[in-house]
Amino acid sequence: MCNKKILTLLMCSLLLVSCVVVNEKFEMGMVVNRENVNKIIKGVSDKSFVFELFGPPDAVARKGKVIYIPAKEGAASRKVNSDTLFELFTADNKITEKHIIYYYDNTKVVGSMTFIMFAASGETAVHSNLLWILLNSETGVVQDFVYRGSD
Repeated sequence: MCNKKILTLLMCSLLLVSCVVVNEKFEMGMVVNRENVNKIIKGVSDKSFVFELFGPPDAVARKGKVIYIPAKEGAASRKVNSDTLFELFTADNKITEKHIIYYYDNTKVVGSMTFIMFAASGETAVHSNLLWILLNSETGVVQDFVYRGSD
């Protein structure tokens, strides 16, 4: 009888000690959110204002060039043909050699993992806010922008 109590107590102690909950959250890139994006005024805001809001861009695209988008935590670096980014703006803008695009990628990853003895369970949520800003490189003025966010 005493052995059963000790065994039960030992098993309960082992179960309590082996429960672990891990919560992870990390954010990549400058904070890009709808509130700050709404502060941009086409034809008025300039690159210094954009830098105040979002900091330096993750990449700068120039027509006919290939840009390198640096690796961030959990993501691989990649090369992108800049002309594909300019297609975002061709419907409403006459694109010339004087145009550049500032690219911002703000991604938040939130995850949790629960370990109980030899079993594990977890979930992860990814929220991306992407911003492309078309600027006139001669004047530094914002001509247009595209925002795609999950906020």
